[in-house]
Amino acid sequence: MSNRTEDFDPMGNDEWFERHVVPHINKIEKNNDGIYIIPISQHWERHPYHDDYSGKVELAIFPKKVFTAQKWGPNFGQAVRFFKTLKAKLDSFKDKPDELQRVDIRLYLSGASGPRRAILNAWEDSYPRQGLPFFKTPITWSLIPMNFNWETKKYEEEPLLSSYPIRDED
Repeated sequence: MSNRTEDFDPMGNDEWFERHVVPHINKIEKNNDGIYIIPISQHWERHPYHDDYSGKVELAIFPKKVFTAQKWGPNFGQAVRFFKTLKAKLDSFKDKPDELQRVDIRLYLSGASGPRRAILNAWEDSYPRQGLPFFKTPITWSLIPMNFNWETKKYEEEPLLSSYPIRDED
């Protein structure tokens, strides 16, 4: 039976985090120049992701199939936990606590809208919200969404609105 028609069961975010996310984050090695370009997929192997800088994308925030695919709320904690765990790993490489690191996360988007919105909400929210976990995005980190272009048949950068400089009113 082909992969396109095979049915697969969803996996819980906690199980996915321990089985996949933590081991892959732990493989990240120190870069002496403090610059990290990290390709990440929204879902594991929904498509053959290939990053121009790093090759095959090996790290995914969510499993191939989740239980609540259209809701961001149930997936928000997973996104926050992912960013916090990644930050803790990169912070462990610092020689001084105030040392700056440049981190470019190339996020390969696909699949369900709920996990996508959870990732973007966790990334862009600037305020702790009652009842929700919080990740304070470092100023030297950038999230670069990678969207599939049907004309070129490749993933291409599509910057977030918040990545554009603010200009004076005309």
